Amino acid sequence: MDPCDYQKDCLILLDAFRFKEGGAQTDTREHKLIDVRNRGGLWKVRKGGVTLFKICETYFVSATKDFVTNIDANLLAEMMIQDPMVLSQFGTIFKSCDPQIKREVGMNLLEEMLIFYFRLRSFSYAKQQQQKHKIEKASNRKGSLRSDLKKSCPDSGRTDMNIK
Repeated sequence: MDPCDYQKDCLILLDAFRFKEGGAQTDTREHKLIDVRNRGGLWKVRKGGVTLFKICETYFVSATKDFVTNIDANLLAEMMIQDPMVLSQFGTIFKSCDPQIKREVGMNLLEEMLIFYFRLRSFSYAKQQQQKHKIEKASNRKGSLRSDLKKSCPDSGRTDMNIK
């Protein structure tokens, strides 16, 4: 397959994820964040795409419910591609491509998008864990250094210090 054709097919599929104004879906409540953050470059995503990434988030949260230090984005993407709900949502988006593209190209792009999503989400997870650690560290340290030293010193109640 010509690289130029592959890129065209990828753009066609990405455009199928885009929410078209005035189309069948007029509910824009899910797009409030995009409307607030938009500076002219963000796309509103179709309901099927939103559902697809909500499933991704569910997988990610279940994979990281315990503290983890290594997140395998490729493994999570492979699990997602085998999920019937993901395939169903992707199938509806894939069928809406105009003109039709090859299924193989669509599945490759889906896998690349999922891996990219999980990699980005891993960075935000690491940042969340870092912030959580900072907050816990700050809450553990309530007093000043002087009061901590007084509490830890066995002679802290003694007031008659003999300095010679």
